[in-house]
Amino acid sequence: MKKILLSATLILLTCFLIAQDTLKQKRFYVGAFASPDYSYRILPNNTGFNKTIADLRNSYEIPKFAYTVGIEASYKINKWFNFSLGVQYSIKGEQTKNQDLTYSSSQPRRGFVYNNYPGISKMSIKYNDAYLDIPLRLDIYFTRKKIAPFITTGISTNIFLYERNIAHETFSDGHQITNSSINSNSGYNRVNLQGQFGAGIDIAFKKSNFRIFPIYRMSVLRVNSGSVNGYFYSLGLGLNYFFRV
Repeated sequence: MKKILLSATLILLTCFLIAQDTLKQKRFYVGAFASPDYSYRILPNNTGFNKTIADLRNSYEIPKFAYTVGIEASYKINKWFNFSLGVQYSIKGEQTKNQDLTYSSSQPRRGFVYNNYPGISKMSIKYNDAYLDIPLRLDIYFTRKKIAPFITTGISTNIFLYERNIAHETFSDGHQITNSSINSNSGYNRVNLQGQFGAGIDIAFKKSNFRIFPIYRMSVLRVNSGSVNGYFYSLGLGLNYFFRV
């Protein structure tokens, strides 16, 4: 993971130095960013009892749909390179399958879940982990025509805000209720890093640009402070709309 971070940093610095001789066409853009995301986590390199917990979680936790929204500024270095810097609010995490609920069902993330309402027969939980993201990316263009393909790569600093757990409970007669709770201290590290990589197209208008690009994100550092190693990842569809300033 550290090698990935070092490599990305070296790429950013190298491209910046190469571009210093061609700053005559520099321009700034500001705009909005949005991304519907397919979010999950991996639990690698766990051994002994921790592997048992990781295997149990993998048996009933599944990916979920999430999102990222925010603002970004883009700096056109030259014909081929852009830097972009953003401030974003993102939801990451996972969810559980809809499981049969006994009197005291055991879940590694929550301990024993006691069924105080005998009429409840099933329950699923969404773990919505909210972060403040600060992504720094380098965009590499292959042409500057009206419709221009490009790739983007970089690093995002992720600051943990809170976790919102949403429990969907199904009663034996078929009706459902939803309960939610917010926890600001869920065992997650307060600061993390994610590597990012994407590719897409940039559509140029007279004074603005619209970009659409699939983007993959992967945690560089473990996201949790507990004993079980965990790393978030997501696949999103990045949407940018920039105005020239």
